[in-house]
Amino acid sequence: GEKMGDESGGCIFHGTRGKIMCGTYGMNPTLLPTKEMEHFQEPARSIRRISQPFEGGHEQEWVRACKEPRENRLEATANFENSGRLSELIALGNLAVRVQSLHRKLSWDGPNMRFTNVHASDILQIPVKNTFELNYGNPRLKREAMESQAQESIEAWIRPTYRQGWEQI
Repeated sequence: GEKMGDESGGCIFHGTRGKIMCGTYGMNPTLLPTKEMEHFQEPARSIRRISQPFEGGHEQEWVRACKEPRENRLEATANFENSGRLSELIALGNLAVRVQSLHRKLSWDGPNMRFTNVHASDILQIPVKNTFELNYGNPRLKREAMESQAQESIEAWIRPTYRQGWEQI
């Protein structure tokens, strides 16, 4: 019964302790059910905010940080230390969709970039073709899948080799 997000869309995060709904780019987060907001204490801001974030703010701030001398540079808020973690999180979400046929909660070891509970004997079912048909008026989805060794596939997805052979500048 709640309006989700804003005019550009939104999303819901399902966590182990509850749900959060927000608009595009994480704007206006709300706990669900909304009555939970009555007890919510907003944490103190610990990260500097960018003025005009939707008018080139992040990009302009990054260019500014690149041009400033190192000795008195104000670090960009969208620096690689922060954005690297975010990129890893997004990549893990995509990877989780690819390995959902394992039917288990996965444990990620970030520093070593690997799942600790995917084993050599695990097999992935990777969808390759979906066919929809009506059988006496009843819809049926027929899904064809290929099997793949989980550890090898995950390793290939995590550590792509498309840069092999390139010279470092």
